[in-house]
Amino acid sequence: MFKKFIKIIGKIKGQPALTYPVPRLGKNVLQWLTKADIKIVDIGARGDSLPELDLIAGACHLYACEPDTVEAFKITPLLNSKWHQASVFFDALYSVESEMLLNITRRNGLSSLLRPNKDVVTRYYPDDNIYSITDTLKVKTIRLDTAASKYGFMDAGFIKIDTQGTELDILKSGKSLLENSVVGIHTEVEFHEFYSGQSLFSEVDSFLRSLGFSLFDLEKRFLRRDSYDTTLYSRRQVVWGNALYLKEPSFLTEKKDGKTYLKQLKNLLAVALSFGYFDLVFEILDRIELYEATDQISEEIKTYVRQVTSDYVLSGSSAVLQHGAKERRNP
Repeated sequence: MFKKFIKIIGKIKGQPALTYPVPRLGKNVLQWLTKADIKIVDIGARGDSLPELDLIAGACHLYACEPDTVEAFKITPLLNSKWHQASVFFDALYSVESEMLLNITRRNGLSSLLRPNKDVVTRYYPDDNIYSITDTLKVKTIRLDTAASKYGFMDAGFIKIDTQGTELDILKSGKSLLENSVVGIHTEVEFHEFYSGQSLFSEVDSFLRSLGFSLFDLEKRFLRRDSYDTTLYSRRQVVWGNALYLKEPSFLTEKKDGKTYLKQLKNLLAVALSFGYFDLVFEILDRIELYEATDQISEEIKTYVRQVTSDYVLSGSSAVLQHGAKERRNP
């Protein structure tokens, strides 16, 4: 179950840094998840997949969407080595099916079908900055529901999307997929219009809530304004973030029959495990037990969670065992 050792960040005063085995899921859990045929869609797959998903990658089929073909061919070997199965496709996703220009920016990860909004960008960066367009690439765009049918992920359980401003347009183009299959979404959200015409967090949140998704996490990112004085303190301003949405198990019962419902529960359990929502994991296991025996699976998951808990306590992060918490932010 444990493969390697890593160092705990920090150490007890007067003591050497501690090492502990990285928790891994047991083989029976991974085999069980593999049989569940869990499909994950990564839209804007440049670089690597979400590190949280590494826990279950060996049991899942990843569908990676990356319209920049150079980047797509670069990531394919990495994905094939990590995931149980990996499929990469090059279509750009959007709300309309057409040909559009992908704006390539100085920092490639900021490239978008939308153009950077100079009025907003220059509040935080100088005129010649990482959002500056260096090239354009003509791409074919298709809707998310069309891509699901074309590439075979109509029963996908989880979507990660990071497309620099077009996230809501794409999610709306996959409404059937979101209503009938997907139980979790990890999306970049913006609080300021860094790209002209993009949707902001409030609009994304409203749309996803209308489909039964609940906000589970909001990882916020902060910037100081371009005029900042490096010799003086100032709080940073929240500008963008990453939001995790999941469907509540009780919501799934309202919509789904036995077989489909059970698959969605397993999808939700896999995602909750990956992101560390163990309270939710055990709620889902209780529901799954009404359909199939899970004694061995439950015990392996409990062993994994006990190890994670032990690691947090050893690292001085025992506050995670408490009922509530307050977010802390450095200057």
